[in-house]
Amino acid sequence: MLECRAVLFLIFLLIASSSVQAENPVRIMTWNIQMALGKHYVTFWKRNTKLPSRKEVENNIQSIIDLINQYSPDIIMLQEVSEYACVSRYADVLGTLKSELIGYPYCCSTYYWNTHYLPILCYGSISGPMDFSLVIFSKHEILSHDIYPIFNDHKSWVHRMMAPVRLLLQANIQIGENNLTVVTTHFDAHDLDGQTRKRQQHDLTAHLQNLNHWNFAWVMGGDLNLVPPGSPEYIAGTRRFTLDLYDEEGIEIFPDRRHATHTEAAWHYATAHESPPEQDIKLNLTLDYLMVSSRYLKVVQKQVVHNPVYSDHCPVIIDCEFIQK
Repeated sequence: MLECRAVLFLIFLLIASSSVQAENPVRIMTWNIQMALGKHYVTFWKRNTKLPSRKEVENNIQSIIDLINQYSPDIIMLQEVSEYACVSRYADVLGTLKSELIGYPYCCSTYYWNTHYLPILCYGSISGPMDFSLVIFSKHEILSHDIYPIFNDHKSWVHRMMAPVRLLLQANIQIGENNLTVVTTHFDAHDLDGQTRKRQQHDLTAHLQNLNHWNFAWVMGGDLNLVPPGSPEYIAGTRRFTLDLYDEEGIEIFPDRRHATHTEAAWHYATAHESPPEQDIKLNLTLDYLMVSSRYLKVVQKQVVHNPVYSDHCPVIIDCEFIQK
C-alpha cells in the first residue's frame, strides 16, 4: 500500500513539474543594434562623422552578445545587423552573433539593404558596400520562415539601387505544444511627410489582423520609427509621426497606452535617442515596440534595458504566457 502511494506521489510530481514547465513564460527581445557601431558614432544624419575602428566594432559586438546572454531571451528579433558594411569596418556582425551567442541553434534572416557601393557623400569619411539584415534567433525550433513586402517609396532607379527595401520577416516557431508566429520589421525613417511610414503601418496592421483572423498566436517586434501618441512636444521633425495601432482589436503593445501618453513615463520608457556623439547619452524617443496577439498571449513582465552604449537603441523585452483556449 505504501509503495502504491509512493508511486502515485511520484506520478503527481511528474505531472505537476511538466505543467510548470509548460507554463514557463516565453521571453522575447527586440533590438536595433545599429551594425554594432555603438552610440557615440552618428552615421546617417550628419556628415563628416568619425566612424569606429574595427577593434571598437568588435568590442561592441561582444558587448551585444554579453547583454543578450545576460537576459537570455527565448526569441531575439534584431534589426540593422550587417555582414560586410563599410561603416562597420567590414566586420561580420551576423556571423559573429551566430557563432558566439549561447544556446540559439535556430536562426533566420533576410537582407533589407544590400548595395555594393554607398557614395561618400552619405558619410563624409568612408564609402563602399552597405548591408542591413532582419534577424530572428530562437532557442526553439524554427519550423519555417517567410518574407513579406511592405510599402517602399522608391521614386528613382538610384533610390531603388541604394536605399533599403522594407520587409516583414516572419518565423513559425514550435514552443512545447504551442506554435508561435514571430514577425520583425524596420520602417523607413526619412520620409518628410510621413506618408511612407503611414502606408508601411497600414501594411503591418493588415498583416497582423490577418494573423488574428486565422487564429495565430503571434508576437511582433521592431523599430517602427514612429512615436507613441501623446509623446512630448520636444520631439520634432521626421520622427514626430505617431503609431496608430493602440486602438486595434486583439493587439497589446509595449510601451502601453498608459506609458505612451504620460510625459514622464514616455521619457522613462524611451528606446532610442538623438544625442549628439559629444554629449552624454539621453534617452528621449520611443521608436521600438513589442506587440502580441492578446487573444492567445498574456504579457506578464515587460522592460526596457537602459544600457544603450552599444547602439542608438535599447533592447525591449517582454515575458509572455500562452492563453490556453
